[in-house]
Amino acid sequence: MEDPTRVYRAIRFEQRFGFHISKHTLNLIKTSVSMRLFDKLSGERVMGELMPMFGESDPGRVVKRMNELAC
Repeated sequence: MEDPTRVYRAIRFEQRFGFHISKHTLNLIKTSVSMRLFDKLSGERVMGELMPMFGESDPGRVVKRMNELAC
């Protein structure tokens, strides 16, 4: 929760390597979303996380997962 950009990386790696984010971590992500912690990130930091996502072999899958978690 102290660094919401980690969520973007977790989602990217979840989709790349085919694992599932743990229930505890999903709860932390949902709490971060509800606390609007992502709103506090600079555009530069968000872009720094989004660019590698779009470089993945299936970026649509990563974006879909972000949408499911409302990041």
